[in-house]
Amino acid sequence: MKLPRDEALRHELVAPRYTFSSSGKLVVESKDGMRKRGMRSPDLADSLCLTFAGTAAGVGGRAFAWRPGKPLRRSISGIV
Repeated sequence: MKLPRDEALRHELVAPRYTFSSSGKLVVESKDGMRKRGMRSPDLADSLCLTFAGTAAGVGGRAFAWRPGKPLRRSISGIV
């Protein structure tokens, strides 16, 4: 797959800042943090990421196969 040459999309993909937590994990700036810096919501970047969310969840082992007629099983604590 090839991403389109879209300046608005490129800007949204590179706009979030990041830091590292004390345990060394990558922490990406929240949308609220971006808004505080005067940035608008990254709608195009969100759409692109959501396009591949199902595949990424399956690869990461956090998604279960859906069977027609049965409810989805969730493995994220705190989510009902």
